[in-house]
Amino acid sequence: MRDEALLVLFLLFSGSAALLYQHELLATGAAPEPETEGGESLGYALALPLLFILALNLYLILFRSGAFLKVLRLVILASAYFSYLLVLLLALALLEALFPQLGFLFLLVLLTGALLPLLAPERLKPWLRNLQLASFAGVAGAALAEYLSLPGLVLALALLAVLDYHYVVRRKVIPELASKLEDAGVPMGVEVGSGEHRLLLGLGDLLFAACTAAVSYAELGLALGVAAVLSVAAVFLTFLHLAAGGTEKAYPALPAVFLAALLVWLMAEVYGVIGGV
Repeated sequence: MRDEALLVLFLLFSGSAALLYQHELLATGAAPEPETEGGESLGYALALPLLFILALNLYLILFRSGAFLKVLRLVILASAYFSYLLVLLLALALLEALFPQLGFLFLLVLLTGALLPLLAPERLKPWLRNLQLASFAGVAGAALAEYLSLPGLVLALALLAVLDYHYVVRRKVIPELASKLEDAGVPMGVEVGSGEHRLLLGLGDLLFAACTAAVSYAELGLALGVAAVLSVAAVFLTFLHLAAGGTEKAYPALPAVFLAALLVWLMAEVYGVIGGV
């Protein structure tokens, strides 16, 4: 149960990072207008499953190249590190706005946080890498949220959940690919535990969970953005509990993310019906 709780904590951190980045986009006016986003959202929602299939097949072809795997590993690690720095900077900037007298202390925290992943003891590096990868998924999820409305995201997740189940459970393509990428040192997601108790939540699952939070915040406000983060965590924890009694070595997580997004959408619709929105 400890490993499951740790995995959910990283999921919560990724969702919080998405909310933080989405807040910055909204505060600076970088986020698109909801009506513009909604008009194009259906097209993006239908394109995502096609991109999923295309990317999967490209990986199956390119993973045989050692040079490609080295570049992929470098890109993911660099993106994760800089996303972690961005999230740290945004969090400290928010705190500094509340407590301006502590500006110098926040600067020291920023410098320490920037150096910690590079200089930390080996036993801490897996946890710091998880933080960086969760930050990457949060920032990427918030960036993807710029192109999707909440109904469009629910539609995309419904289609992706079917594909995820098909390629993970039925054809077992994704677990085999993940194993080969892992052997090459390419980070696949947030990982806790070891041996038979090892749990891994893929970057794609984290990304769409974070996207759910960011879209909810952008369209419905911070309260429902936070509700989305908590909903994803609750559904995923239930999913882990149910999967613990199963016989499969790998389970698709996107169906859980889809259920959480659907729950948030239904909450918004009910709230709208009773006159809240």
